[in-house]
Amino acid sequence: MKNYIISTMLIIMSLTLIGCGGNGEGAGNSATLTWTAPTTRMDGSFVPMSEIAGYRVYMGATPDSITLVDEVVDPYTMEYQFSALDSGTYYFSVTALDTDDQESDIPEPVSKTFI
Repeated sequence: MKNYIISTMLIIMSLTLIGCGGNGEGAGNSATLTWTAPTTRMDGSFVPMSEIAGYRVYMGATPDSITLVDEVVDPYTMEYQFSALDSGTYYFSVTALDTDDQESDIPEPVSKTFI
């Protein structure tokens, strides 16, 4: 068992949000959140894909209110589809999980507004 402290497992991720509008009637908006697998820890050490167990996807109405939405258990799956979103602004973020079930800190969320 690796003896990492979660704070040293911080993983910097690149997040991209692609939004598609609905039909103007609300609850028809969708967004695809994509990210890049981490390659280094905050301490600079290398993270091989074999040590990444998956990701946790978060969403909320404000940056401070994001909560867990789902867990992606395949470390090679680096996108998540949101659908049936009402009009408004949403904030999204992703964390990485290692094979010891240690989770990175939640990075700064990305946002998307649907009118």
